[in-house]
Amino acid sequence: MNKSIKQSGILLHPTALPGPYGIGELGTQVYKFIDMLEKMGQTLWQVLPLGPTDDTFSPYSSSSAFAGNPYLISIELLLEYDLIEYADIKTINFSDKHIDTKKIDSFKMNLLFIASNNFLQKIDTDLYKEYEMFCKENSYWLDDYAHYSAMKINNKGLSWNKWQNFTVKNDQIESVIKVIQFLFDFNWKKIRSYAKDKGIQIIGDMPIYVSYDSCDVWSNRELFKLDVDGNMLYEAGCPPCDYNIDGQHWGMPVYNWDKHMDSDFEWWKNRFKRMFSMLDIIRIDHFIGFSRYYSIPINHTAKDGFWSDSPGDKLLSALSIDLNSYDIFAEDLGDITQDVIDLRDKFELPGIRVLQFDLNDIVLNNDYSSKTVLYTGTHDNDTLVGWLESLNHKQKKIVFDKFSAKDTHWKLIEFAMSRVCDRVIIPLQDILGLGSRYRFNTPGLLSEKNWVWRFNFEDITDSMINSMKEITENSNRVSYINKGIIS
Repeated sequence: MNKSIKQSGILLHPTALPGPYGIGELGTQVYKFIDMLEKMGQTLWQVLPLGPTDDTFSPYSSSSAFAGNPYLISIELLLEYDLIEYADIKTINFSDKHIDTKKIDSFKMNLLFIASNNFLQKIDTDLYKEYEMFCKENSYWLDDYAHYSAMKINNKGLSWNKWQNFTVKNDQIESVIKVIQFLFDFNWKKIRSYAKDKGIQIIGDMPIYVSYDSCDVWSNRELFKLDVDGNMLYEAGCPPCDYNIDGQHWGMPVYNWDKHMDSDFEWWKNRFKRMFSMLDIIRIDHFIGFSRYYSIPINHTAKDGFWSDSPGDKLLSALSIDLNSYDIFAEDLGDITQDVIDLRDKFELPGIRVLQFDLNDIVLNNDYSSKTVLYTGTHDNDTLVGWLESLNHKQKKIVFDKFSAKDTHWKLIEFAMSRVCDRVIIPLQDILGLGSRYRFNTPGLLSEKNWVWRFNFEDITDSMINSMKEITENSNRVSYINKGIIS
């Protein structure tokens, strides 16, 4: 990207898209959403992680750092390529307001297994040749993932450390898993190509940690701090603080960084390679972990944890040849110490700020660094309307005196867009003016309300679209009119 260009965009995980099949998917609704971004004058779409999720449905809790989420594969695409029939789509009354987490897994995976088995019978097609090429080019992660997934199925979904038989191989299931991943990749490439034609870049998230029950840990146990039986010795988290007196347990293993260094960070290089085959821009989640990490001994409280240094300098240096062409920014929120700042700045990575955390700066009209990626809120924050409602009387008066008590969320969006920051990202909920119940996630809280929100296009009025377009152009951000500037 030309760093002199100012951009803005929308944050929305694809599962939040509308549609008739219980969860947002990469079908007609995506193209409609991208068209809407264009009408709004936006050139960025932040999709968050796109990997397969566990029963929490959190995209930050995935069974693979490389694979795509099967739930996102478009049923329309399966029908278009005659991989399923309309008769295969059983009548299920899905909600159009939230993800039906209890229904979606069996419904979608059953269809994908039918589609994949049918696909494997069509070996004389051009699409099958594309599949063979996909398998060859992605063997560095796909073979292990297919084997892991088949083993998990054979062991009734149990975590890999509870499997009874580690040697059973099921070639048919492994082939099906590979086809499913090909279909995701094929589907996603169509979406990305359409977005590019519209002048829209796609931002994805790289969670710094991976789930314990993941292919990554199962197939690379030496890269994580585990005991001889494969059990976690430590889990990642954060210490107690003013905002969370108990600290946080994340349930994810910490890295054995010595082993990563011994391999010249091969796993990380492959991870970046895979992500940039799918995305234009990467946001590194919890960038602090590249500088230092917090380890909590198993069966201990967060206060018993301790900080250790991470070899982030060596890791990013190992990527230095590619960093010049990679577009990366760092989520550097939280307890940011000078070592984190120094690491970020050494590699010229933009950091992020969240408007909700900067009430004093809002009131004083303070500006940010041009390199900063500014959010009105993230997937972990309350919505703007919810945040405003949570302020005490004194805080509300300060905000309302500056912006008025009417349509305050729009005034805050306009304020964010007017900042000097090269990039501004706005969750769709903030444009819709939705309250707390519509937020994506409440951190540290396992809840059936997390990661289930979906929108309807009927909720997005022409007035909202026109307002975003006007604000974007008034703030001199790149719009669809001159999208050709972006390579």
